[in-house]
Amino acid sequence: MSMFGTYKVQGTGQALQSLRECLAWNGPPENPLGELRSERGLSQVKLASKAGISQSYVSEIESGTKRLSAPAAEKVAAALGVEAGVLLMSVRMGSLKTALQTGESRGPLAQEIVAVLALISENLPDGSLKNLLMATLVEALNEAVAKDKENTPAPQTASLKTKRSPTRDQFGRRIESDAEPRGVGLKSRDGMGRSRPKKDGIERDGFGRNRSNRRPG
Repeated sequence: MSMFGTYKVQGTGQALQSLRECLAWNGPPENPLGELRSERGLSQVKLASKAGISQSYVSEIESGTKRLSAPAAEKVAAALGVEAGVLLMSVRMGSLKTALQTGESRGPLAQEIVAVLALISENLPDGSLKNLLMATLVEALNEAVAKDKENTPAPQTASLKTKRSPTRDQFGRRIESDAEPRGVGLKSRDGMGRSRPKKDGIERDGFGRNRSNRRPG
């Protein structure tokens, strides 16, 4: 399994279909590194030894489960006698070609196309082939950007509950709401905001004491 994961290339449209056909006729083979290695009569073990990399890495590059890095491309290109930029371009174009044929890409398709565009611009000689590939890739890029957006899930935002601040008096003390539970009347409060309940019609002071029982002054 690829370390980059796989992205579905959903329902390729006209521009992506044109790019697939263009790469099929004008692009490198799906496994350009394997083709170059076989042409020189090298096994994966011998190529790995000449390039100073592991045989498993060569196998993973050829199978498409790992990307060829720029430093590794320098070593492999020297072992094969080719230019590193051309080798890297061919491998990435082969990966893009495979992605369009199988419907699975190791990254967002638009990013794959941008990478190939940059490599072609830097390494392919000017001419009709370069112009054809660049024009086809640019058209496909616009379509791929739209499709990547369609296939990207919207970010989930956590719902925030608004906490109501309590009402306070001039001394900063919390004043509870006058609303009592259902079936209970409003509380009477004194000048300090303290509850002054009435029970059975008995008037009480701010401390809840029966005012009717107070001794006359």
